[in-house]
Amino acid sequence: MALISFRIPAFIQDLGGGLLLGEALFFPEVTRLSDSRPRLTSTLGANLRRILEQELLLDLHRRRQAARVDVRTISIELDAPRELPLWAGRLPLKFHALCWKQGDAEAARVPALSIEVLATGQNLEKLLVSSIRATLTRRGMAQSLRELAFTQRVESVTPENISVVPQLRSPRDIAREEEGTAEPPSVLAEVCTDLCKVPPREAWELNEAVAALARLVGGEHPASVLLVGQAGVGKTALFHQLVRERARLALAATPFWETSGSRLVAGMSGYGMWQQRCDHLRREAAKTRAVVHLGSLSELMDVGKAEGIEQGMAGFLRPFIARGELLAVVEATPEQVALIERQDPALLNAFTRLEVEEPAPPRARAILRREADFLARPAPRPARRKRPQEIPEPCSLADDGLDKLERLHRRFASYSAWPGRPLRFLRNLMRDGTPGSTLAARDVTLAFARESGLPLSMLDEDAELKLEEVQQFFSERVLAQDRAVELVVDLLATFKAGLSRPGRPLASLLFIGPTGVGKTEMARSLAEYLFSSRSRLTRFDMSEYADPASVQRLISGLGGEGLLTARVREQPFAVILFDEFEKADSSFFDLLLQVLGEGRLTDARGRVADFTTSVIIMTSNLGAQGFMQGNLGFGTRRKKAEAHFTTEVRNFLRPELLNRLDRIVPFMPLDAAAIERVAARELELAQRRAAASGRLEFLAAPGVVELLAKLGWQEKYGARPLKRAMERHLLVPLAVAVNESSAQGPVRAEISVKGDGLAMEIHAAGRERGKRADLARTALAQESMDLRRSAQQLLKSPVVRDLTSEIYNLERAARQAQRRRRKGGLTSEEAANLKRLPRCKEALGRVDSLQEDARRLESRALLASFGRPSGSLDDALARLRQDFDRALLGLYHLHFEQVEYGCLALNGERPAMLALAQAYIAALRERGFEVTLYRYAQELSRQEFKRLELDATHNAQARRARVEYHRRVQLGAALCLPVLDEDRFFDESPEGMPALALEVLGENALPLIQLEKGKHLLLLEQGTKPLACHVDVIDVSPMDYLLPRGEAREKLLAQDYIRRKYDLPLRKLLDLRLGRVWAWPGRDMQMALGQALAESFSHALKAQVAP
Repeated sequence: MALISFRIPAFIQDLGGGLLLGEALFFPEVTRLSDSRPRLTSTLGANLRRILEQELLLDLHRRRQAARVDVRTISIELDAPRELPLWAGRLPLKFHALCWKQGDAEAARVPALSIEVLATGQNLEKLLVSSIRATLTRRGMAQSLRELAFTQRVESVTPENISVVPQLRSPRDIAREEEGTAEPPSVLAEVCTDLCKVPPREAWELNEAVAALARLVGGEHPASVLLVGQAGVGKTALFHQLVRERARLALAATPFWETSGSRLVAGMSGYGMWQQRCDHLRREAAKTRAVVHLGSLSELMDVGKAEGIEQGMAGFLRPFIARGELLAVVEATPEQVALIERQDPALLNAFTRLEVEEPAPPRARAILRREADFLARPAPRPARRKRPQEIPEPCSLADDGLDKLERLHRRFASYSAWPGRPLRFLRNLMRDGTPGSTLAARDVTLAFARESGLPLSMLDEDAELKLEEVQQFFSERVLAQDRAVELVVDLLATFKAGLSRPGRPLASLLFIGPTGVGKTEMARSLAEYLFSSRSRLTRFDMSEYADPASVQRLISGLGGEGLLTARVREQPFAVILFDEFEKADSSFFDLLLQVLGEGRLTDARGRVADFTTSVIIMTSNLGAQGFMQGNLGFGTRRKKAEAHFTTEVRNFLRPELLNRLDRIVPFMPLDAAAIERVAARELELAQRRAAASGRLEFLAAPGVVELLAKLGWQEKYGARPLKRAMERHLLVPLAVAVNESSAQGPVRAEISVKGDGLAMEIHAAGRERGKRADLARTALAQESMDLRRSAQQLLKSPVVRDLTSEIYNLERAARQAQRRRRKGGLTSEEAANLKRLPRCKEALGRVDSLQEDARRLESRALLASFGRPSGSLDDALARLRQDFDRALLGLYHLHFEQVEYGCLALNGERPAMLALAQAYIAALRERGFEVTLYRYAQELSRQEFKRLELDATHNAQARRARVEYHRRVQLGAALCLPVLDEDRFFDESPEGMPALALEVLGENALPLIQLEKGKHLLLLEQGTKPLACHVDVIDVSPMDYLLPRGEAREKLLAQDYIRRKYDLPLRKLLDLRLGRVWAWPGRDMQMALGQALAESFSHALKAQVAP
């Protein structure tokens, strides 16, 4: 199909009120209405393109008549009709006319009247005036002011030229359609993405690079381009931005496609199939002069190769690219370019190289700032909706949050070039943020900690690193290695202070010492502390890499992926352990030198693995044998160990490698006391595993640990013989004895020392075990079971069932709303549903996790009754109770739009209102709520009005009451006044007060007071009649609350439902909802009222659990 650029003259009429009406000259079928000029011109262009593509070729010239259009204003004066004098004098009217040259004549169009005139040899304006008058008379519009006013609704008319590039069918295409022979399917459309139809994401601060790329692909002699830059620097974003700005760069008629080697070869399993597809692609691209983005050049070199086929896709396309028959853009990193140059130097000559540099820090920060501002923009409101659209407000990023984001990525994420990874992190951060919130430095730190696994104490400068807790963490896991723990803790303190050297691994450590003393366990503990999981440790047994060929597997394997480089590329935040590294081939130390010095390795495919966020640990037994054979005392050996092992390492390692180590950490041999500590811990772990099975409980008598330590201690091999001794002397005989036992159900084994071995007695656990269980642990187990049952009951409650059903309906409505959003926006109801869905999911998620936590705690508590230590069960049970309360509160919050603001409106007899208001104020303030008292008045005395004017000088609510005073008086509505002096107010007890209001602010304010709604009866004196006060609950300001008047107020006070009764002489309070009575000492009843408030709220929360 042919591509011809059309410039269609159009005009846009401003109708006032933000509405714009757009029309195209010579296209009467194209008219669009919008409130946005860019959207209006875009829709006009889209409609024009569709019409031109369907138009007959011989008729296209009629659509391109006017070269330039001017707007003129024609003024006329109209006399009133004689038979119907609608106005006095002459009526001035103005009409906008669009004028253009039509050959030797002049033509004009008046949009308000939809008339066109052609002037040849005469004045165009005179002809327009006469034609307008004739039209008004002929249509009878001069007889109607309404019709004339309709013609004057346009405030201004502006011309607009719209560029349209339709795909016109050639005569050949038309002939094929008429003959029924369809054109073969487009290969570009099959394996590529049309970037002109799918606008890519906008990129920032790339003006110079975009202009350079445009000159290369769109110049007088277009050239294929190789974009060279580090991964993440923005090579693909540069090409996408070129597509976005193609109209500005005079490339509007150029098609842009995007694909990759894997897409091109997908499904091409037969011999010669992918070559045929590539040939069709380059022919089709050449016809339309399209620019095709082919992705990674390194991938193109490998794709297509197979047994017997040495040429990859890049080699196949190279001659067509070199001759200019295929205009392509590809990408590569500098390391990949070096590799390609060695393998196929002629391939690089087919491209013009364009370097994409990493942005300098100021420009990188500007990119992040512009992206954050772009993501914080609210979505545009569609003009088609009749009802106003409510779209959740996006979150924004504060300046301190941006500073934190930049610092964290500069320090901990240098493995990716800027701005790639920080931009991805920023988009995920703002996507997951709370709508309408402002993300600060703390939010950025928490998100980075979740993503990387690093602890907050290492990421947050304000968080204190408590060295005692860190030391205790490692000492509990690595026993009897105080000096090694101290060195590791010192290194972490240095890392926390930011004193570690940039561009290198987070830490590089050499653990040296005898076997079985805790070197590998220290590495696992370091992975657990730094990255929150022991699975973040990757171990390489270097005895398997004792020759150059095996070492090469670390950086190149199947498909060019090395074992080491692939692991680091997959998870850069990890601990890499090279176990017994002295056994590796000497070529390994060349790789190690590069890792420790530059923090990076390049694999066989030219891809870089960055080690700057990894911890490198090497273990070795160098010098251990000589140190063990020394005849020094144990205390002396501790003092000499570091010097001895440092000397051994210096003798083995090259100086340049030794100088790149952060610490040499010596591990001492384990003495008898240390072995006993290890034996005690291993025995405890075995007891835990047995108790977890539910079938076995075994108790160890005194002396068992000492005997196991004696049987398993060999100073030369550390703690490793201890595990074998435990299996041989304890675990295997215990398993045999349990299997041979005739006891039914759970059994208890008692282990004791007998001679030089262990003796075992097997008994049925049964009731005896329960009698011997600790009463406190039994109570904990019972409470944990009760909590688990409550959690299970909550999960099956009608509240949660209804919530699950609501989430299902909301998700279905959300999917439908998302489809409609792409077509033009959301209704207010759809926007409200989208806003409510995350709240519902969060509440249900708390309930689900609560059940799982309760089940785990119940298991732990039951295991504790078998003898497992339960020191942390009290804290865990307290946390579970808090989580249960939070889950109930989260479900209850779903009934409210907001929960921190509410008002109590008191209508009734004045003494009852005053007494109840005083009690509410005292009870609520005692519980930490902020309470403001308001009174209502039908009219004010002169003295009260002067007081209001005085209060208005320093109180905002009083100023508002002063402004609304006359309006409320005219409406007959009560005036709401803030009470600034409560003591004076209650002492004076002013007359003519129809109601009081209490504004309550604080956590859970509205849910708490919501339960107070109803009639309250107060008996103030013995022998008198109870006085009624009706309490209403509102979630708006008392200033906006309209009191019920007349019959409505009488009906309100006469309702039957009684919420609570107060007997002040007997100092008793009866809550009819709960059926409980509270008494209070003294004269004040706020204590009992506060207890009733708390109990009512607790009862409402727990009622959700009921089946």
